[in-house]
Amino acid sequence: MSWKLIEKARSFLKEEQGTIRKDFGGKTSVALIYPNTYYIGMSNLGFQNIYYLFNSFSDVVCERSFLPNEEDLIEHNRTSTPLFSLESQKPIKEFDIIAFSISFESDFLNLLKILNLSRIKFKTKERNLSDPLIIAGGIAPTSNPEPIAEFVDLFVMGEAEEVLEIFLKNYKSAKTEANNKEDFLGYFDSAKEVYIPSFLEVSYNKDGTVKKFRNKKERKKNVIIGRVNDLNSTETVSRILTSNTEFSNMYLVEVARGCSRCCKFCLIGNLSGEGRYRNANNLLFSIENGLRLTKKIGLLGSSISDHPEFDFLCKSLIGKEIIPSISSIRFEGLKDPLLELLTEKGQNSLTLAPEGGSERIRTLIGKPLKEETILDKAQYAVARGILNLKLYFLVGLPGERWDDIEAIVDLVKKIKHRMVEEAKERARLGKITSSISSFIPKPFTPFQWHSMEEVARLNEKLTFLRKSLRSVSNISVTTDVPKWSYVQAMLSRGDRRVSEVLLKTLDNNGNWYKSFRELNINPDFYNYRDREEEELFPWDFINNGFSKDSLLLKYRITKKEISA
Repeated sequence: MSWKLIEKARSFLKEEQGTIRKDFGGKTSVALIYPNTYYIGMSNLGFQNIYYLFNSFSDVVCERSFLPNEEDLIEHNRTSTPLFSLESQKPIKEFDIIAFSISFESDFLNLLKILNLSRIKFKTKERNLSDPLIIAGGIAPTSNPEPIAEFVDLFVMGEAEEVLEIFLKNYKSAKTEANNKEDFLGYFDSAKEVYIPSFLEVSYNKDGTVKKFRNKKERKKNVIIGRVNDLNSTETVSRILTSNTEFSNMYLVEVARGCSRCCKFCLIGNLSGEGRYRNANNLLFSIENGLRLTKKIGLLGSSISDHPEFDFLCKSLIGKEIIPSISSIRFEGLKDPLLELLTEKGQNSLTLAPEGGSERIRTLIGKPLKEETILDKAQYAVARGILNLKLYFLVGLPGERWDDIEAIVDLVKKIKHRMVEEAKERARLGKITSSISSFIPKPFTPFQWHSMEEVARLNEKLTFLRKSLRSVSNISVTTDVPKWSYVQAMLSRGDRRVSEVLLKTLDNNGNWYKSFRELNINPDFYNYRDREEEELFPWDFINNGFSKDSLLLKYRITKKEISA
């Protein structure tokens, strides 16, 4: 073991408030892993929540681990030090359960890096009862677990609060009674939110599309995505504060889950269900607890401003010793209570998401914002003291025309003009940051039948936007890299055969395009192909609570609108 790496782990622990420490005696041990660096993983509220939930069981000890950064990876390899947990520096391989919390498809490759660093065999069929049980959850594998299905023993799909107790009970029974791995996994199959890939056979047509699924155990036809119907029955807040995160000692409070808007391009509403909100008084109680630790409070949720008591919540925080941070707000949510709260506390930046530049494209994707609404709300926010705006846009959307791309430039310039008008009285002009990303059609959305736009065309559009906006004062532009969006699309929309691409890319030190050339797997099949209406998708064995026919109907309507 490298003393340098152990000292670094201990240095992280010294800067934490709220670390949970338990002895291992007689307990089920869980290594909870975020497949990215400590800085990124500890910024994730879902990861912190699972850490707390596991440790809330008296007979469980849960410790954390992360993907080492490049410098630390070199030290691991130089000293032959296996990956270990943060709290006790115990090798990951010695835990009973290894649980991956995965938010992004781009971290699928990191899962393999971590197994390799932990001296654990990659494929579930290569491991036996003497190896740790490998489980995974999070929004990325919940929407489509198939690209990593060969590596994970079982997935917990959706929200874990209501399934963890039965999962741990089943683990104890399996540990004492099962004679082989298949029997062991069988103990978990009765839980409707648990997906066991080795129990599901997938066959393919000659054209490469999925032919059918067959559950070997015949116990259930579909896997259900778990949801907590009453968020007031649980509290999701920061359990550990540290400066070594994106939010730096900020106490995060989850306000809502899901989204009732169900925009056609967005995974959250279509996968997580309608908006569910915590009672404002419960939120205020959580915030008061957070204020005992820090003045920095972050309110999180995909549809915070849709909260029925949002104005009351903001008014209740005005006058308190608090430094608030609010996740992305809808234009319709830009009202006095929120703006007064932010500006009173010296917060002068807001993040907003028009998504499209024209009313036409916004209507097509299910976000029918009028341009005048965008301009009026942005101007009002500036008038109330907001100085800087960050705007999110997508390119490559279904039905997009070149004038929709030009409309992004026009809209940003019009917003700046409104800001200039307000700045005349203040003699201070803020900045606009335009963040522009390539659209990736996601599972469980109406656009799952649609193809991704080709990389060359996306590059052309992004180059035009950078050139058009960067020459304008007080406007900056950031864009993604389409060739990496292409990889993400394959990981988002792929099937089990993508596992071979992941293994080959690990061998090729992260060179995806070299792996594509060396394997008889063409990502264009997953990315650039419009799906037939009757096609069976790799994720169709998952029941998210919405019918596939309802999504198809929305897609058909959109195609007619595009044609018109």
